[in-house]
Amino acid sequence: FATGSANTISGILPAHGSAYYEAGNPQITTIAGWARITSDSSVVIQALFRNNVGGIYYEAGVPSTPGSKRFLIPFDSTTFAATGQTFATGFAIANLEAAATNVTCTARDPNGVVIPSAIPVTVLSPLGHWADYQFPALNGQRGTIDCVSNTNVSAIALRFLGNALS
Repeated sequence: FATGSANTISGILPAHGSAYYEAGNPQITTIAGWARITSDSSVVIQALFRNNVGGIYYEAGVPSTPGSKRFLIPFDSTTFAATGQTFATGFAIANLEAAATNVTCTARDPNGVVIPSAIPVTVLSPLGHWADYQFPALNGQRGTIDCVSNTNVSAIALRFLGNALS
């Protein structure tokens, strides 16, 4: 971890806040391991796995929840120090019901402060879908994207590092 070797990490999140923990060194080969996260039920977890292939980094985001009327994902639009490439976070939403749905998303920085007009309001057709990754208001920041829908939806984070899609 950035703070050094540890087998346990703990912390306190501010209301609507976020935290980012990175384990391992992106320059070394992939190693096996596991993690167990214990938190209050209101805390949403997303694990990101990064792989380095010839200096091009790929990531996969794994959400911690199935479809529902609300989801929360972390975002990172900062610069990856190892390569100088910019991270970008997008997401895809699928409407799981046969009725149109309104999805409203709010972006917040790590302190829980709302980033105004960061994510466009989205209307999904019955059983429709939507995806995007271009959110200029998030450039240079990290935080969370909290989305609420009037029907059940499923969502997954899309991570980009430079030109590589996770």
